[in-house]
Amino acid sequence: GNATAIAVLPYTQAVVVTHSLGISKSSDGGLTWSTAYTGSPAHHAAWLPTGLILAPTTTPTPALLRSEDLGSTWTTTQLPSSSSTTPSTMRAFIHPSGITFVTSSDGDLWVSTDTGVTFSPPVSMGAQCVPYAAVSEEAARVLAGCGDALFAAVVGAMVWKQLPATSGVRDV
Repeated sequence: GNATAIAVLPYTQAVVVTHSLGISKSSDGGLTWSTAYTGSPAHHAAWLPTGLILAPTTTPTPALLRSEDLGSTWTTTQLPSSSSTTPSTMRAFIHPSGITFVTSSDGDLWVSTDTGVTFSPPVSMGAQCVPYAAVSEEAARVLAGCGDALFAAVVGAMVWKQLPATSGVRDV
């Protein structure tokens, strides 16, 4: 299938590629490949050095594929429903603290504080693009951007505030 993302896991020879048919993996730095997951397209890959790999999918509904063993086995976490249509593209982001984000081309953002095991209902960023998300180093603030819009939240409260384009994180 057509590749959509690649994740190289540091300190290992593991490489994961998401594509239109699922997920493929290599344990030898890309010399040989095997099928890790089939059944629905995977759009992106995020990982932690512990071997946790996350890959969002949209088929049949928005969900997160999750592996805790470098892609040998996978579980599926259905994302809480959103009012939007099925997104065409999704991304996953994970912070070492375990805060996980899944974003969609419909401008929706899901948040998990337990490495993607459970998720809050989606927040709409109000734009037709795939939001990007990041957590500050001290894991106290979250930023999400989509198009010209920038949003911020304090971890725990997760009440989103739209920031002026010239604003900074300290304004949250």
